[in-house]
Amino acid sequence: VEPLVSLPGGDSGDDSLDDSLDDSVWRLGTTAQRLAYFRRLRAQDPAAARTLMGASWKKERAEAREGIVEALATGLGEADLPLLEMAITDRSGGVRQAAAQVLLHLPGSGLVQRAEALAASHMSVTKRFLRTAQVVCRPIEVTDDILRDEYQEWNNGAPARADVGAQSAGRAAAGDPHELLKEVIGRVPIDRWPALIGLSASELLEAEVTFEGEPLDVRDALFTADGRGGDG
Repeated sequence: VEPLVSLPGGDSGDDSLDDSLDDSVWRLGTTAQRLAYFRRLRAQDPAAARTLMGASWKKERAEAREGIVEALATGLGEADLPLLEMAITDRSGGVRQAAAQVLLHLPGSGLVQRAEALAASHMSVTKRFLRTAQVVCRPIEVTDDILRDEYQEWNNGAPARADVGAQSAGRAAAGDPHELLKEVIGRVPIDRWPALIGLSASELLEAEVTFEGEPLDVRDALFTADGRGGDG
């Protein structure tokens, strides 16, 4: 694949070149034109698009890398895991966040499996006769693994999106422990709860859930997971 060569007019967003899957668009087009080409190729031939991505990845600018990762959501499959696992360690925060969002749709991804492990190790269930279950949740330590998996870092209600550098204690301290736990819950496939904590998602929805002694509302997190598909 040849290096990107800007056509006259620069990144104007004009998609006039992507009327067909002519690979000259990929080789010579603007960023917007090349991404339009990639999305169309991905829709028609996911494997070919995956090969194209792998061949050109290191040469692409952050904007293009982010758009390419987002396009992988079309025709997504297990074969895309190596590329997405690479993208989640990208130097650009936007690329990492895009990769995390796509990986959430692959239950076999390390990102989802790490969320499952966190949920199982930070939620304790007590089943009670003729009463709903009690679920006691504990804070999750913010580690480099948490930062790598692009959990939202809550600071005055706005998620940070800093490009990678030193993963500072300041970023970790900005996290809201309640929101972090709820985001972990939202990343767990809805049909995995019985194996993780012995309750179905429906039972968890009805349970008495507490976090450090205070009620914790996990409804939105469970609905988020349910929206990605799976059995309730």
